Amino acid sequence: MEACAYTDHALSIGYKATISQPSTVAFMLERLRAKRGDKVLDLGAGLGWATALLSNNVGEHGFVYGVERVHTLVAFGKAKLNKYQLPNVTLLQVNQVLGLPA
Repeated sequence: MEACAYTDHALSIGYKATISQPSTVAFMLERLRAKRGDKVLDLGAGLGWATALLSNNVGEHGFVYGVERVHTLVAFGKAKLNKYQLPNVTLLQVNQVLGLPA
């Protein structure tokens, strides 16, 4: 993986999932135009990389909900998000429906 650190392509994270290529994530964030105080839903959050980036965009008065189907990816993502103390983010495991539980 380290050899791919500065390349612009998607990287496999297992479970038939990938981390999107950096230019795709940058384009997504630019088009989303999330502002301070916004609430954002990140569908298919994977390891939480884009979720963490969105956390910065919405600031301390905003919130980001990341949802992912794969338990192992959720556990890894939660550990990383906790390590970097992002209080305005939560990563949830969902089953068949990608969205927030009622």
